[in-house]
Amino acid sequence: MRSLLDRFVRDSHASVAVITAFAAIPMLFLIGAGVDYGMAVQREAELNGYADAAALAAVTPTMMAQSTSAATTAAQDTFNAQAASLGSITYSPTNLQVSISTVGAKRTATVSYSATYQTSFASILGMNGIALSGSSSATAGQAPNIDFYLLLDDSPSMAIAATQAGINAMVAATPAQGGCAFGCHETHPSSDNLGNPNGEDNYTLARNLGVTLRVDVLRQAVQNLMSTAQSSENSNNAAYRMAINTFDVNFSRLPPATFNCSPSTPTTGSPRRTTIAIPTRTTTRR
Repeated sequence: MRSLLDRFVRDSHASVAVITAFAAIPMLFLIGAGVDYGMAVQREAELNGYADAAALAAVTPTMMAQSTSAATTAAQDTFNAQAASLGSITYSPTNLQVSISTVGAKRTATVSYSATYQTSFASILGMNGIALSGSSSATAGQAPNIDFYLLLDDSPSMAIAATQAGINAMVAATPAQGGCAFGCHETHPSSDNLGNPNGEDNYTLARNLGVTLRVDVLRQAVQNLMSTAQSSENSNNAAYRMAINTFDVNFSRLPPATFNCSPSTPTTGSPRRTTIAIPTRTTTRR
């Protein structure tokens, strides 16, 4: 028996298998720890994304008009709602810090968190968790307040048809005048012997024919500007004012110099909101 034991000890055949058997256990632990670490990195990346979203939630145009407390709550709610559904981590809302600072029209929101990833394989070795942490910040400024100053041409030249088709229609309808593309004849059409079909002036004729005049294009452009300004003002929580002036032979203001684009009811001491009405007729004869 002693001889057999000595031979077994001295025998080196299949030694690789024996070494591999002994090495397999720590190798499995190392692989498992690597899996845990990879999962922890993935969870931290997801939490960083939640922190980004939370910081941005505090500086949206809507939040910029709210108090610091409201913006802090918005950031906390955004992060906590997403972190609560993330598996394999230990997280408490008390481990979230939201800091918001406002300087002038600029606000900076910083969101910091800490959490723990619950390990699976590494816990066998006594490592029950991997600490996770991160932070994100976002900065935004309130939209600037803007004053618009418009100088609009309402001279008789703006009563000419705006398109070639409109010019052709006016010329064809005014043979007695030698073909006139202007809609600015509007004083005493009968005594002027304009020769229009129903005795109307050229402005009324243009309207009856459905001809678009240059002043119509001008009016529409200003109305579009007002609509765009009002929409931008509301979405950006800004304050826009507009002053409109016209000129022909003289310079005039239309309407009063300053008014607010906002649809809200004006209050004492605040700018007035005025409906734009660009003149479409003149009293000047060509």
